[in-house]
Amino acid sequence: MHSDTWSDRYPSPNATQTDGPFATLERARDAIRELKQAGPLKEPVTVLLSGGTYALTSEVQFGPEDSGTAACPITYAAAGSEPV
Repeated sequence: MHSDTWSDRYPSPNATQTDGPFATLERARDAIRELKQAGPLKEPVTVLLSGGTYALTSEVQFGPEDSGTAACPITYAAAGSEPV
């Protein structure tokens, strides 16, 4: 299980199940927005989606503020060959 209250500093939940990856695409998007508010991106950002089915309660919307740059693109991709 994942949680949107976690830091997303780890690729999987830690041993005590108190930190790990975000649970939703929206939270990942919002974390990148927060990062960009602190200043321009200094490196590319990649959001890896673990395999599985993601039930959406509403559509996920992206706007111009969610764009990267040529030097620092923002990429959303499946983790490895996992079907998402």
